[in-house]
Amino acid sequence: MNENAALLNKEVPDSGGDLPVRYDRTTIILHWLTVVLVVVLFALAEIWDFLEHGAPLRKEFQSLHISLGILLTLVLIIRLGWRTTRGTRMPAATNLQERLAKGMQHALYLLLAVQVALG
Repeated sequence: MNENAALLNKEVPDSGGDLPVRYDRTTIILHWLTVVLVVVLFALAEIWDFLEHGAPLRKEFQSLHISLGILLTLVLIIRLGWRTTRGTRMPAATNLQERLAKGMQHALYLLLAVQVALG
């Protein structure tokens, strides 16, 4: 078994040994939906700069960008709600590397929320 597989199969401390260290399916789906939306939104914004001002395709890209931005807002709200209520809890950070990883995760959530708020 490789090191990554061993990490996925280890048990959470203080959980009675029955809770695996991996995210639940809903958390994973929300994560990848967020990734796809962010990449598509970025691509749309970059591509429409190459189109002529007032061109119908440019307006359609901008409309799609706005619609997907609203969808990203909803996904972010659902994701944060799921994470705080029912999502899988990872073990508490015990060393500096784990604390830095959790801090980076929170920073990315904050940056995503700021980007959504700025539109």
